[in-house]
Formats: sequence, C-alpha cells, structure tokens
Amino acid sequence: MSLFSSDVPVAGPYAPSCSSRTADGALRGVLVGWCWTAAFRDDASPAMHDGRAVAKPPSLARLTLKNSAGFAAFLGAFAAATCFCERTRRADDAWNK
Repeated sequence: MSLFSSDVPVAGPYAPSCSSRTADGALRGVLVGWCWTAAFRDDASPAMHDGRAVAKPPSLARLTLKNSAGFAAFLGAFAAATCFCERTRRADDAWNK
C-alpha cells in the first residue's frame, strides 16, 4: 500500500459511486462552511472610521450560506474530479491526488 493511497476501493462491488462521493464532498463543504463562519465571523465585521461603521455588516445567516455554498462547491467538484481520475485510470495513487 502506498503512502498516498486510501482504503476506499476504486473498483469492484464495494466501490462508492462518483455521485455519492460528490455528495459526500459537498456535505463536508457545508460543515466546513459552518465552522469557518463560526471561527472567522468577526473578520467580516464592518470597518470603523472615526468611531462609525462605514459598511453594513452582513447578516450571520447570509455569511454562513455564502461560506457553506463556496466550500460545498469546491469540495464537491474536487471529489468529483478525483473520482473521475480514479475511474479513468483504475488506480488510486499519487497521480490522482
């Protein structure tokens, strides 16, 4: 077993489908978006100028939705591309990562 290989089978009866791997990546992206918002929401606060806020802060719900959608799109696309490479080459190695 290589250092870069995983224990997920690439082919055979126990290999997950690309759509399930894409959905898993997207769901993980939503969770990462929630965590990102919880950790860095203060960074999105408005800038102060002479003691006054110069911009309206985004709502927490909108910020969470934006972060979750961005991470879900990225991780879902990454999972789909990885699955496509593994299925095309029928190998899970450093070239697919």
